[in-house]
Amino acid sequence: MRYLIIMSVVLLNYAIACDTITRQQLQSYYSQWLDGEINNYQYVIQKQCFCSPDYTKKLIVRVENNKVSDVIDAETEHKVSDKVFEQQRTISEWYQLSFNYVDTEFGVLDLEVDNNGVPLSFYIDQHKMRADDEFTIHISNIETL
Repeated sequence: MRYLIIMSVVLLNYAIACDTITRQQLQSYYSQWLDGEINNYQYVIQKQCFCSPDYTKKLIVRVENNKVSDVIDAETEHKVSDKVFEQQRTISEWYQLSFNYVDTEFGVLDLEVDNNGVPLSFYIDQHKMRADDEFTIHISNIETL
């Protein structure tokens, strides 16, 4: 029985490791994004996490001159609270945050991008051995302004 438990843990860690990307891949995707020179855009974001509903709503994030300028609840079309606004990032800032979790023994990062380096989702587990600290960011409908 003990052997079975140990093997299960080893296989689970192997499965997690196989789903992550390398620093080199992340840098390549980030470079593709930067090469597009998109400084003014908006996108829809939805976070999946063990968070309050305020943090898991679908939001429209507007970025002007590479700074988040406005965040609107996609359903109600109302501005979000300052606390929720402060949690939002530009695409470049999501990439920069991701570098903290790639190729580390503690965190886990997985990333899905399109052919132009535009991210579609970020999965970040801030610490493999902690429960409920992981989150996924889904990005869609990126439009230049």
